[in-house]
Amino acid sequence: DVKLEPKKIAILQKGISFYKLIADRNSSQPKAQKEMARALQRIGGIHNLLDQDVAAEAALRKALAIQTKVVSDVPDNPGYQLILAGMHNNFAATLIKDGRVEEAAKEFLLAIDVALHLTGSHPNHPEYERELAANYGSLGAMYRAKGRLKEAEELFQKAIDIEVSLVNHHPSTALYRRELAKNYDNLGYLLRLLGQSEMAEKAHREAIAVMQKLPISAHLDPDYVDTHAESYNFLGIILAESGKWQDAEQAFQCYLEKRRELTTVLPNVPGYRASFANAYMNIANVYAATERMPKAEDAYRNAVGLFEKLQAEFP
Repeated sequence: DVKLEPKKIAILQKGISFYKLIADRNSSQPKAQKEMARALQRIGGIHNLLDQDVAAEAALRKALAIQTKVVSDVPDNPGYQLILAGMHNNFAATLIKDGRVEEAAKEFLLAIDVALHLTGSHPNHPEYERELAANYGSLGAMYRAKGRLKEAEELFQKAIDIEVSLVNHHPSTALYRRELAKNYDNLGYLLRLLGQSEMAEKAHREAIAVMQKLPISAHLDPDYVDTHAESYNFLGIILAESGKWQDAEQAFQCYLEKRRELTTVLPNVPGYRASFANAYMNIANVYAATERMPKAEDAYRNAVGLFEKLQAEFP
């Protein structure tokens, strides 16, 4: 868990006070009610960041109740429906954090129902399709974590089908590519758990292919570099487990270079530096498995050195 600094906590608490001014308005107008619901949603999000789970749940339940009524009162406004779907997704994430998986699943399914209605009423609308794919992916990730692997596989595939269409119709939109790549990696990881190594390898290669066609403007964005790096790491792991050492080495080298790139640009992000050290460990393991011990030793030393430096700077 990330420990928030006192200054950040103070800012978040001020945020709660600000949004309460909006949430406490007394108006029956749908637009004002929508703003009240959004304010409560933001209050719930801040309480989540502060690990105030009870307060977060109370705010999000109230937001959902208000926004559900807004949608009922104005059923022909797709923007209100999109907000409602997002609120169900947010609430599901809060319930997962509290270990209430079955309740979370119901919220994801409610979000999916709203998004399905939106995509049915407004076909080929990218924002609504993206919302539907996001909820399929979120529910799939939760099912995977709970061992419901076949259900998770179906959900990831549904998300991918939608996102492939989005990328095909909007090839220069970097966000669609990143979300598609992440779901290919989600599917690949799941297929690995199911023992389907070849299919898992194919999924991770698809993720890499999607990210390689990012628009130039996204190449320096840390979030996109991070996603691209992880795709190479997933691929390297499945190749190593399959004994494809030469291909695994190549994938891990790409992972190492992406991680080096991130730590050069953002040296004060501990997570990036830990991943950079892990990249050296992966390469070292390949060298050791292929009996190139001097190279393995050098890579292990690099990894240990990076971990020690990280520990010293971020105790």
